[in-house]
Amino acid sequence: MTVDWEKPKANSQKLSCMDKIIAFGDSVMKGVVFDGETYHTIKESFASMLAAELGLGLLNFAKMGHTIKEGLKVFERMKTRIEPDDLVLLEYGGNDCDFDWPSIGKHPESVHRPKTDIAQFRESYCHLIDMIKARGAKPLLFSLPPLEAAWYYHFFTKPLDRQSTSNILGWLNGVVEHIANWHEQYNLAVFQVAIETSTPIVDISSPLLSRKDYAKYICLDGIHPNQDGHRMIYEFSHHSPTILPPFPHTSPISIGT
Repeated sequence: MTVDWEKPKANSQKLSCMDKIIAFGDSVMKGVVFDGETYHTIKESFASMLAAELGLGLLNFAKMGHTIKEGLKVFERMKTRIEPDDLVLLEYGGNDCDFDWPSIGKHPESVHRPKTDIAQFRESYCHLIDMIKARGAKPLLFSLPPLEAAWYYHFFTKPLDRQSTSNILGWLNGVVEHIANWHEQYNLAVFQVAIETSTPIVDISSPLLSRKDYAKYICLDGIHPNQDGHRMIYEFSHHSPTILPPFPHTSPISIGT
């Protein structure tokens, strides 16, 4: 498994109460973006920018395609790397809520379930957080970035034949926006997990959705924040009152335009 390790910068403001940042999650946490043709990982993801600002090293165990189930497996392999007072970033849900769309296209009459049932998602997420806290580390949840349903629908149906695409649209009752509504259920579940486990959470959904032009911060696949999106998430994260200290040399971004 490839793990990104980033050393702290010499001119950053290191927090004495923290040793390093460890990240678990999917491609959003990893910093994967879609350029219209291929996926690649950007150097300045919100996690890496946050680590640099805090003066902490970063171990990024996130991986594209991971659900909370894979996250638990990665934690079991890497848990000895977690030390007391480490800050552990968590971002799951985008893959958990997803369906096997080609299968729906071929057999729309069958019963289709998401990769992770929402009740199991909450239970597994709470379990992961409990294990992190048991090691003396400080978990910090991130909500999900908004999904641009029309773009995502076009992206995953593009390689399919016309009949499969028609079947999927029928399965959605002709309303593509149902994809975003389903995704939002898992986003709300993340907030429920935060409440149930008394874990701080950074709401990255609201600052994006509050903008009329929020789609310009999303890649053309409709699901990944682009470079500007990662910059916005970082800006909002390090001004968030949840766990991180203020940074007087910078000013908050405007999120209402």
